[in-house]
Amino acid sequence: SRADIVRRLIGDQMSIGSAVTVHDVGTAVSKGVPLGGALGTAIRWSIVRESNVAPARFATMLIAYGIATTLVSWVLPFAALSADLTQRSADLTDVVILCGIGLVVTLSAVFWTVVLSSDRLEGWAARRISAVWARLARRITALEQHDPSTAVADVRRELAAIARRPWSLLGRSMAAQACGSVILLVALRSIGVGDDLGVTEFFRLFFITHLLGTFAPTPGGVGVVEAGMTGALVAAGVEAQSALAAVLVYRFLTYVVPIIFGAALYLVWRTQRARRAVGQTTAERAFPVESGLVGGKLIPSVTLAVHGPSIDTAVPFFPRAQDQRVRKRRHSVRDRTARDERRRVASG
Repeated sequence: SRADIVRRLIGDQMSIGSAVTVHDVGTAVSKGVPLGGALGTAIRWSIVRESNVAPARFATMLIAYGIATTLVSWVLPFAALSADLTQRSADLTDVVILCGIGLVVTLSAVFWTVVLSSDRLEGWAARRISAVWARLARRITALEQHDPSTAVADVRRELAAIARRPWSLLGRSMAAQACGSVILLVALRSIGVGDDLGVTEFFRLFFITHLLGTFAPTPGGVGVVEAGMTGALVAAGVEAQSALAAVLVYRFLTYVVPIIFGAALYLVWRTQRARRAVGQTTAERAFPVESGLVGGKLIPSVTLAVHGPSIDTAVPFFPRAQDQRVRKRRHSVRDRTARDERRRVASG
């Protein structure tokens, strides 16, 4: 479900298989490596650019995906708590949580509205990024071919288009994040936790704990999420052993398995990339293509090496003047013999 979000944000040039590789490899690095967010982004870009995706579109995907995921992480606890309050009376803690979440969501919406509608902020961002880009280009010459200011304008335009119709992205993000809660609920039911934990109460505990886990300093919230969810379930009346067992099953399926799966996909991608490189090198050795500039025109030269020595099929281009005519080629011996024969006939 998350890979489908990535594919829709990037465009039709990426298949769902490539989108799964992009998402899961990046997720595996982010979860398995401390402070692996930057490394995961770099690996994702290495995979994405093979599908001829523009850098601006990749940046748009990252920003839009991050905004949607963050916003949903705040909206779902609000919705779950509101649904749970329909079956019980609200206390001060519930009111504080609802007001805090509502304030954060409102401020986030206002912030991104101002950012996407301000030409001044776009110019400021373009100048700052161009300055940093110029410094990097002194060390990496390949960066001189790109204009970061144009990319900033493209990213802003594409984000504004998504913001005008955000419901599809937000709905898919909610469905993707809700999959984790279903996994934990099924794990609880499978070990015998039944009506003592209501469905609305469970979703309230899950999404609030999940929100708090996003602030954990450890990769993927390791240790913090397990302790928080187990403590919340125990506080709701679930037996400690059952709560811990269900949480461990949930974390294995949502944390350990994605790392293993992402690592496997990374090895497959590296293997396929190496094979493509070998095949391309072999083709270049068998059919090397060269070109040259002759007479102001680009003349290709293809060397065929099938059997025996190489055959160069290049035909040089010799420009002909406008007033030049085709001249009849003369044969020196034949012409001299004909001239002598004419003189002999004329003299006698």
